[in-house]
Amino acid sequence: MEQAQKLSASAAIVMSTALVVSVVCGGVHALARRRRRDAECALALDAGQELTASADCG
Repeated sequence: MEQAQKLSASAAIVMSTALVVSVVCGGVHALARRRRRDAECALALDAGQELTASADCG
């Protein structure tokens, strides 16, 4: 019985750790995607402004 309780406690610790790691990795992934998307939007906006400026000048 004591062996089963130790195994159950170990399994709970492993599962909790896996859950925390998954949540942290998901948060980091979401942050990286958001920063990448913001950078891409800024590049697209800059490109659009360059096209508009060149069309106005020429």
